[in-house]
Amino acid sequence: MRNERHCGPDREDVSNTHQPRPTETERATYVALLQNCTRKRLLPEAKRIHAQMVEAWVGPDIFLSNLLINMYVKCRSVLDAHQVFKEMPRRDVISWNSLISCYAQQGFKKKAFQLFEEMQNAGFIPNKITYISILTACYSPAELENGKKIHSQIIKAGYQRDPRVQNSLLSMYGKCGDLPRARQVFAGISPRDVVSYNTMLGLYAQKAYVKECLGLFGQMSSEGISPDKVTYINLLDAFTTPSMLDEGKRIHKLTVEEGLNSDIRVGTALVTMCVRCGDVDSAKQAFKGTADRDVVVYNALIAALAQHGHNVEAFEQYYRMRSDGVALNRTTYLSILNACSTSKALEAGKLIHSHISEDGHSSDVQIGNALISMYARCGDLPKARELFYTMPKRDLISWNAIIAGYARREDRGEAMRLYKQMQSEGVKPGRVTFLHLLSACANSSAYADGKMIHEDILRSGIKSNGHLANALMNMYRRCGSLMEAQNVFEGTQARDVISWNSMIAGHAQHGSYETAYKLFQEMQNEELEPDNITFASVLSGCKNPEALELGKQIHGRITESGLQLDVNLGNALINMYIRCGSLQDARNVFHSLQHRDVMSWTAMIGGCADQGEDMKAIELFWQMQNEGFRPVKSTFSSILKVCTSSACLDEGKKVIAYILNSGYELDTGVGNALISAYSKSGSMTDAREVFDKMPSRDIVSWNKIIAGYAQNGLGQTAVEFAYQMQEQDVVPNKFSFVSLLNACSSFSALEEGKRVHAEIVKRKLQGDVRVGAALISMYAKCGSQGEAQEVFDNIIEKNVVTWNAMINAYAQHGLASKALGFFNCMEKEGIKPDGSTFTSILSACNHAGLVLEGYQIFSSMESEYGVLPTIEHYGCLVGLLGRARRFQEAETLINQMPFPPDAAVWETLLGACRIHGNIALAEHAANNALKLNARNPAVYILLSNVYAAAGRWDDVAKIRRVMEGRGIRKEPGRSWIEVDNIIHEFIAADRSHPETAEIYAELKRLSVEMEEAGYFPDTQHVLHDLGKAHQETSLCTHSERLAIAYGLIKTPPGTPIRIFKNLRICGDCHTASKFISKLVGREIIARDSNRFHSFKNGKCSCEDYW
Repeated sequence: MRNERHCGPDREDVSNTHQPRPTETERATYVALLQNCTRKRLLPEAKRIHAQMVEAWVGPDIFLSNLLINMYVKCRSVLDAHQVFKEMPRRDVISWNSLISCYAQQGFKKKAFQLFEEMQNAGFIPNKITYISILTACYSPAELENGKKIHSQIIKAGYQRDPRVQNSLLSMYGKCGDLPRARQVFAGISPRDVVSYNTMLGLYAQKAYVKECLGLFGQMSSEGISPDKVTYINLLDAFTTPSMLDEGKRIHKLTVEEGLNSDIRVGTALVTMCVRCGDVDSAKQAFKGTADRDVVVYNALIAALAQHGHNVEAFEQYYRMRSDGVALNRTTYLSILNACSTSKALEAGKLIHSHISEDGHSSDVQIGNALISMYARCGDLPKARELFYTMPKRDLISWNAIIAGYARREDRGEAMRLYKQMQSEGVKPGRVTFLHLLSACANSSAYADGKMIHEDILRSGIKSNGHLANALMNMYRRCGSLMEAQNVFEGTQARDVISWNSMIAGHAQHGSYETAYKLFQEMQNEELEPDNITFASVLSGCKNPEALELGKQIHGRITESGLQLDVNLGNALINMYIRCGSLQDARNVFHSLQHRDVMSWTAMIGGCADQGEDMKAIELFWQMQNEGFRPVKSTFSSILKVCTSSACLDEGKKVIAYILNSGYELDTGVGNALISAYSKSGSMTDAREVFDKMPSRDIVSWNKIIAGYAQNGLGQTAVEFAYQMQEQDVVPNKFSFVSLLNACSSFSALEEGKRVHAEIVKRKLQGDVRVGAALISMYAKCGSQGEAQEVFDNIIEKNVVTWNAMINAYAQHGLASKALGFFNCMEKEGIKPDGSTFTSILSACNHAGLVLEGYQIFSSMESEYGVLPTIEHYGCLVGLLGRARRFQEAETLINQMPFPPDAAVWETLLGACRIHGNIALAEHAANNALKLNARNPAVYILLSNVYAAAGRWDDVAKIRRVMEGRGIRKEPGRSWIEVDNIIHEFIAADRSHPETAEIYAELKRLSVEMEEAGYFPDTQHVLHDLGKAHQETSLCTHSERLAIAYGLIKTPPGTPIRIFKNLRICGDCHTASKFISKLVGREIIARDSNRFHSFKNGKCSCEDYW
C-alpha cells in the first residue's frame, strides 16, 4: 500500500517529449493566471487559459493539473475537471480529493462515492481532506447510512480527533437529521473552536431550538471563544416566531456593540429575523442600518417579506428599490413574484411581468418558470398555460410549475395529462414532479392514479426517501390506504420527523390510537425529537374522557421538551381537553397562550357549547370580536349550537340577527349551521326559509333539512325533500340515508323504509356502521323487530354503535331480558360499552321494572367500565325508581346528583307521579321543571293529567288558563297506520277520513263485543270534566282506536296491525286493545312515544307495567 504522498503507478506520458518546455517564468505566469481565474470563477476565461497552456506545450505535471482541476471545480464545470483528471499521466491524493469534492459539492453523490472507492482500489490512502470531501456527499437523510460508514473509516484511520474532520462529521449528522449523533460528535470535540460552535449553532437554528442555541452561545463565552459574524447569523436564524422577538432583539443589540450590524450578511440576517418574528418595522430599521444597501440587501428584505406573508410591504420595498435606482436582477424578480400568491395580487403580478419584459428578462427560463407559478397561484391558469406553451425553451422546472398549478387547484385530470405529455416529449420527471403529482392524488378518489405514480417512481430509479417517501405516505394515508402508507414508512431507511408525524397522524385519524401512541414512543426511542406537529398529531387521538390522563401526560412531555407553545399546538391542546371533557384545562391553556388566533376562540366557544355553558359561549363570541378577531365559518357553526337553547334564547337571537345582518347566512357552511340550529329549536319554518334563500346548496344542506324535519316529527315532509333532492340530481351519501331512515322511523313508514333499504343495498352502503345502525333503528321503530335482527346479523364488522342500536331496539319493545342478553354478548365480543349503551340498558330495565338490575348496572358504569354517568343516566334511574313507586329514593337521588338536575329529570319524576297519582310530589316536580323551562307544554299536560285523574277539575282548568295566557299550546294526540304504502292519520273523534262511516261502524261493532266480553270503560283517563256517558263516548273515539278500526277493515285477516301514536297511549285504550286482540284473533303492535306494546290473545308484552 502506498502512502498518501505517493503519486500512484506510472502511466504512458502522452506529452510530446520533443516539444520545448516552458521556462520557469512562463510556468509561474500560468500558475498565477490559474489561481486568479479560480478566485474569480470565470469559466470562459478558465477555458481560454487552459487552451493557451496546451498551445504553449506546458507539460501536464501533477501540480499544474491539480490547479486546473481545482479551477474547473470552482467554476462549477465538473466535466472539464474530470477530463483533466483522466488525461493526467500520474495522480496524487490531491487530484482525487479535488475531483471527489467537485462531484460531492455539485450533488453527484453516486459518482463521488464511486471515485472514493476507485481511489482506494488504486492504492491511495484517504487523508483528512478526502474524508472531509466525501462527507459532503452524505449531506442528506438518504445518505445517513453511508455517512455512518465513512465515520467508521475515519475512526480506523485515526482522524476522529482532527478538528476539521470533527466539524465535517458534525455537519453531516446535522444535515442528515440525526441530531443526537451530532450532539455526541460535538461533545467529543476538544478543544472546540468557533467553527465547531457555529456548526452546532447552525444545526440547532435549523430546528428553531432557541433554548439550545442560547445555551451554546453562553457556553462559548464561558470557554473564552469569541463569537464571529457567522455565530450571530446562526443565532438570528433560530428566532422564527413572535414569541422569540425579544430574545432576537437582545442578540441584535450585541451585534451593534460588536460593530457587526452594518455587515451585509449580519444585516440581512437581522432583517430576515425581524420579519419572521412579525416585527416589520424593526426589519425596516435594521435594513436602514445596513451599510451599502445594494441589490443583495434589498433582495433579502423582499424575499423575507414575501416568504412570511408580508406581501404589501414586499411590494413597497420593490417599488422603493426601483425608485432608488438600484439595478434589479433575476433574484429580485424571483423574490417579488413569490409575493404574488393569491388572486388579490394578480394585478400586481401582471405589472411586475411588464417590468420583466421592459428589462429584457422575458427569455430567462428561471423567471419564466416563476411567472408560470405566479399566475397559477393567483388563479389565472389560462395565462400560466399560455406562458408555458409560448416559452422559447422549457426545462423540467417549467413542467413542474404548470403541473403544480393544476395540482394546487385539485385538477388532477389536467395534472396527469401534462405528466403524460412531458414524458411523450422526452422530459424525464424528477422528484419535484412526483411530489406535485402525489399532492394532487391525496384524496380518496385518486387511489388508482396515486398507485400508478408510485410505480413510476420505482421504475425511475429515484429513491423514495426524504420528501418523496413522506409524500407517498401522505398520499396513501389520505386515500384511506393506511396499510400501504405503513409499508412505505417501514421501507424508508432515513425516516425524519415528518415521516413519523405522517404515520402518527394517519393512525390517530383512522381511530388506531394505540398504534399512533406506540409510534410516538418508538420515534423517541430512535432519538428523534418530536416537534409541534408530532405532539398535535398524537393529541388528536385523545378523543374521549378515558384518554384525559394520557392527554395530560403528553402535555407534560411538551412542557419538558421546552418547545414553544405556538398557537397551533396550543389549539391542539385546547381541542384535546375539550374532547376529553375537561373544559377547565382547556381554559387554562387558552389563557396561557401569548398569541391566539380565531381557531383558539372557536375551539373554546365550541367547548362551552358542547358542555352546556351556553351563556359563556355567547360571551366568548362577543369578546373575540372586541379583541379584533373576526368569526369564520366554524365559529358560526359552534355558536349556533347554543343560540336556540332555552337558557339563552334572547342572547341567541342577537347572535342570529348578527349573522343574518352580516349576510353570512348566504355562505353554504353557515347556512347549514343555521338550518341545524333552527331544526333543534323546532323552528322548521325558519330553517326552511334559510334553505330556500341559500344561493348554493351542497349535500350537507339537503341532509340538514331532511334531518330537521325527521327530528321534529315531520317525517313525511322529510321524505318529500329526499325525493326533491334526487330530482335535482344531488347524489345522496350515507348521511342522507341515515337522515332518511330516521324520517321513516319518525312516522313509522315501514314500506318507505324498505325502499330506502333497497337503495342503500344498490349503492353498497349497507356495510357502513352508521347506516347499519339507522336501519336497525328504523325496522325496530316500525315494529319489525325480526328485520332489525336480520340487519344486525348481516353486518360483518360490528362496533359499539351497531350493538347499541340493537340493544335500544329490544329496550323500546320492552324486551329487557333480550337487551341484557345482548349487553352480555357485546362484552364477550370485546366491544367496550359507552354512555349510549348504558342509556339503552337502563331504559330497558325501566320498561320492565327491573330495579335491582338497573341499580347494579348504574353502579358498575364507572367502577367496571370507566364510563362516568351523565345526567341522562341519572334521569333513567330516577324514572326506574319512580315507576316502581320508590319516590323517596328517586327524590334522594335527584338531590345527591353530582350536578344540578335539569328540566328533563324533573319531568321524568313527574311522569312517574302521574302513573301512580302522587299529587304532592307531582306538584313539586312540575314547579322545579317549570323554573328551568317555563315553556315546555309536556310539564303542564302531565300535571293537568294528574289533577284530572284525581277529579280536581278546577286545577285542570287553572292550568289551561295559564297555558293560554303564556301562549303555550298542547301538541294534539295523533295516531296513524300505513296501509298499501299510504299513511292514514287520525285525531280523537276524527271524522275527516273519506271512510269515516265504515270506521265508526267497525268501532260500534267492537264496542258491543267488548262489553259482552267484560270490558268496562275506565273514565279516569278522560281529561275533561264531562258527564259519564260523554266520557265513555270520548274514550271510544280516541285516535288509537280509530287507527285500529281502520286497520281491521283494510288489512287481510290474521295479519298483524301496526299503529303508531305521537303521545303515550292512554290506559283505557291499552285495556281495549287487549280485548280487541283476543276478539279478532290478530296481533296489534302499537308504538307510542315511550315504547312498543304487542297485544296478542288478550295480553300485552309490557305485562301492564308501562
